[in-house]
Amino acid sequence: MEVDRNLKITSGAIEASQEVPDEVLRRIRDTRDYQDAKFAPDDVKIAELPGALVDHWYRQGFSIWDPNITAQDILNRLQREDLSAFICTSKTFR
Repeated sequence: MEVDRNLKITSGAIEASQEVPDEVLRRIRDTRDYQDAKFAPDDVKIAELPGALVDHWYRQGFSIWDPNITAQDILNRLQREDLSAFICTSKTFR
């Protein structure tokens, strides 16, 4: 955070990070493999999102809790941002 001589904030940044252990990524991969092998599941887990990522997206104006945001929107964003390791299914949604 930077301030001017009158102690008014001139710039600043908040950083958030979250470590994602390899075990979590393995579990997500195993979930994806299991769900993809099912014939017609009623409920599909589409992704496991770290809290830091959800918060980052929210600050950018993309809220996963917005009723207008679809499962496919979330999957597309994960793929676009090269975060497909968090995707738990290979299925697509409309």
